[in-house]
Amino acid sequence: MSQTSYSQYATIAFAGMRADNGQMDVHSAVNEGATAVPFGAIVKRGTVDRSAELLTDPLESALAYGLSLHSHAYGVPDELDKGTPGGVAQESMLSVLREGRAYVAVEGAVAPGGSVWMNPDGSGFAAADGGGYVDVSANCGFITTTTAAGFAVLEVDFRTV
Repeated sequence: MSQTSYSQYATIAFAGMRADNGQMDVHSAVNEGATAVPFGAIVKRGTVDRSAELLTDPLESALAYGLSLHSHAYGVPDELDKGTPGGVAQESMLSVLREGRAYVAVEGAVAPGGSVWMNPDGSGFAAADGGGYVDVSANCGFITTTTAAGFAVLEVDFRTV
């Protein structure tokens, strides 16, 4: 029997996974932060050219640079930090999504058109401030609701930042 219908979005996803093959602008940047950058987290520009680090301070939301994308090309253990929450290790190259769509972990229900707040540890996004969260609504928007697995598609546009 042939398949007669299918979902527009993946049923299984992970943080930082590209959501589709639409227009994307991806930059490379070295993680100059003191910790690993989790996949699917917002980063800010670093202090030197082509560098970035996890955006953790709610007062620095205007410095947001892009979203860290997942890749299967990272080497273990030198580039990939397998700790909690894991991600790209310090002094390793990040793929930074400046424009496009990717899956992100979410905390609770989110909906298209709503506010976008990032947990300062980079572990996920929410529809409201969970206490010290970073408001990234100016450059991000959910385009799906929360999946059963706790992910949503986030559209980002940091090209003017």
